[in-house]
Amino acid sequence: MRRIADLLCTAHSIECERYGRYALALDILIMLVSLYLVSMLFVDPALNIRLTPFDWDPRVWTGGLATGVFGLSVIQLLVNWKGRSDAHDRSFKIYSEAKSNCIEVLNGTTLVSKDDYNRVRARYDLASDIGIKIPDSRFLRLKQQHLKKVEISRLLDDKPALSFPLVHLKIWFRDNF
Repeated sequence: MRRIADLLCTAHSIECERYGRYALALDILIMLVSLYLVSMLFVDPALNIRLTPFDWDPRVWTGGLATGVFGLSVIQLLVNWKGRSDAHDRSFKIYSEAKSNCIEVLNGTTLVSKDDYNRVRARYDLASDIGIKIPDSRFLRLKQQHLKKVEISRLLDDKPALSFPLVHLKIWFRDNF
């Protein structure tokens, strides 16, 4: 349970960051194009012609950009990358707590009691029930990233100046040839 919770912590953390980056990039793009469109209201028409690419009609250009911003806003609503990022963050926190509970019970000096096991199992099951699921199409890639992270972390304990690109390459060659 601890091992799987650790894997799922990594997976949800990676997915949270990935969807967060997508949402941020889309927000920035929408804001910058919107800023350009609003600023064109205050620009002299002669300058507007020079700011329009490919010698297009400025009205067509700004209309196309406005339509594009609207389209991106609709996409933003449909893909809901911010919501997915938040859901993966919540799942990460719940699995992290489940992992901590497992470690706490396993580090005890006595055998694991049935009550301790049931308490840890209930927290783990709660994480599985209410957390967002990892799609099957992403699971193996996320597991691979987790296992590489664990291995590099172990190597880093002995070699603190380890070069990450070189160790990634070394592991890749070792595992593929």
